Amino acid sequence: MDFSYVCDNVKYLRKSLHLSQEKFGKAIGISQSKVSAIEIYKIIPTLNDIFAICHAYDISILELLEE
Repeated sequence: MDFSYVCDNVKYLRKSLHLSQEKFGKAIGISQSKVSAIEIYKIIPTLNDIFAICHAYDISILELLEE
C-alpha cells in the first residue's frame, strides 16, 4: 500500500507553517533527520508521530491522512 500522500501532507503542513525540519521535529519529539526521511518517502510516520503532529499543530488525523 502506498502511503506517500501522508509524507506529502506532513511536508505540506511543515512548509505552510514556515517551519524548518528541525523546529517541526522538535515540537513533536522527533529528529530533523526523521522529518527529512518522512518527506523523501524513506519512512512513513508512525502512529505516535501522527498523533503528535495532530496534537502539536491542532489538526485532525483525517486531515493528515487524507489522500
